Amino acid sequence: MKDIKAIVAKRGEAYGPPNENHERTALLWTAYYKAKFKHFGGSGDINDDWEATADDVCFLNILQKIARCLSQAGPKANEDGIRDIQGYAENLLIINHFEDCAFAAKEDADWLEQRRKK
Repeated sequence: MKDIKAIVAKRGEAYGPPNENHERTALLWTAYYKAKFKHFGGSGDINDDWEATADDVCFLNILQKIARCLSQAGPKANEDGIRDIQGYAENLLIINHFEDCAFAAKEDADWLEQRRKK
């Protein structure tokens, strides 16, 4: 438990108190969802049939990293967050079959091949 508290304290030093950090993230995620549902002809409200996609997970994690970067003094203050954004963007390319996953294990490559056949 002490390790968790130390991690939360360290993140707090970098990104601000959890309530502020998560509020920034919530605002970005809300904008994302509203834009997504309006784009598909809806009212901007989430309906009961909605399910998150792998793309959503990547985009939302990118937005969370952006929220954290916003708490920094500038982009150079958060190289790790920017590299995480780069990683999630790479994942989007792989998920959407724009790029092969060079680092995937054989099982992952087999899974990806099966997904492509669908």
